Amino acid sequence: MNIIEKESDTRLNVYSAGLKTETTRAGDRFPLKSSLTERIAKHRKPVRSVKNRGDADKDSVVLANMKDGFNTGLAVPLISQGEVLGSIQLRSVASNAYPESQVRFMTLVAEQFSGAMARSDLAESELVLALERERAESLESQNQDLMRLQQVREQFLGMVTHELRTPLTSISAFTDILGHNRDGTLTDRQFQQLNAVSRNATQLSELIDDLIHMSRMERGQFELIFDQADLVELVKQVCESMAPVMQHRGQNLKALIGIKKLRLHLDHSRMTQVMNNLISNASKFSPPESTVTVSMELLDDGVQIDVADEGTGIDRGEAEAVFDPLYRVESDNVKRVPGTGLGLHVARTIVRQHGGDITIVPGETSGSTLRITLPLEARG
Repeated sequence: MNIIEKESDTRLNVYSAGLKTETTRAGDRFPLKSSLTERIAKHRKPVRSVKNRGDADKDSVVLANMKDGFNTGLAVPLISQGEVLGSIQLRSVASNAYPESQVRFMTLVAEQFSGAMARSDLAESELVLALERERAESLESQNQDLMRLQQVREQFLGMVTHELRTPLTSISAFTDILGHNRDGTLTDRQFQQLNAVSRNATQLSELIDDLIHMSRMERGQFELIFDQADLVELVKQVCESMAPVMQHRGQNLKALIGIKKLRLHLDHSRMTQVMNNLISNASKFSPPESTVTVSMELLDDGVQIDVADEGTGIDRGEAEAVFDPLYRVESDNVKRVPGTGLGLHVARTIVRQHGGDITIVPGETSGSTLRITLPLEARG
């Protein structure tokens, strides 16, 4: 029994029995071209073959090269739903085998085989459809569960950020008022305590902002407002605002900007947020009396901004992972520094929405460099 394989233009022998079966085994493949199977696929009716021309009638095909001592053959098509699937082929050593009565009988047998094959194909198709339907229903159910979880998460984030923001505003305001010491009654110890409250309030405020930004990004609601702006002036302003903060920490901020002016189409507020985040990160992970260096230079097809620190550095294997949301480097020095692991994720998202990217260049022995690259296509 042969099955036609249209994709490879071959016929697959699926069953053999009787004399000389060692020459044709189940699983053997043969070219379809110029075979009896191709002939019956074309004419869609049984074909009787003979080795000797003298044994042929008007409907027989002479196959002088018939092998293994066979003298007569019969090929009957397997037809299902109007398509020829293959053939049943018989061989005989007799010179005049397979009269018309046997041809009709084998045609009935072939019809039974074809019906069974059709039912098998139908059952297989129905099984595949049932599995696909079950899979689709399962995915739909999982998707609905994820959507519900996302809604609950967004509601929770909204509630938490609102409930934290209100008292935090009061804490920051009253800390600022007390820090002015108008009555002159605060001791050095009390000043230190107020500074600690102020630092923690700032960290909490940054955490809330990062949570809000990440939530908006996931919902596709983190939109930028682009306009013409001088990137050089933006970087200088951030450095000027961060320098006093770093001096208070006993650190230095050095700006090496070899460009006088560079107008680009960008979101001034968001890019300011990015620069603040990178310099703040560099400061947090650097020791006292160290220097954070901000440099800026033009490339052939863009502009590069480096923020280099003198901290413990980042392992090369984690240079990409640090941009994942909530990722924290597995280092005791890093774990001692408060943070959520959201800042770099938010910063990279903003830069990529400008058509650029942020990468980390680990130092050879210590420190690391956060590198921003932006294209110049939108220069003003």
